Amino acid sequence: MTMPCPRCDGTGSLPDPTGYRAARLAQGWTLKQVADAAGVSISMVHDVENGRRLPSPKIAEAYRKLYGAG
Repeated sequence: MTMPCPRCDGTGSLPDPTGYRAARLAQGWTLKQVADAAGVSISMVHDVENGRRLPSPKIAEAYRKLYGAG
């Protein structure tokens, strides 16, 4: 039995990091608010938004819950 990749949701394509930043800015959320919602550090969220790190399942889920993005 296989499971979908938690980073690409089984699609085979990774999310566009600019979508995370755009969603956050459109809603007026700060990096700290997203980090707190995901239970991660602000620097981790910043790195995801700038494409330096792939979003962890926790961060991707936080964006989905907060804005329906990601």
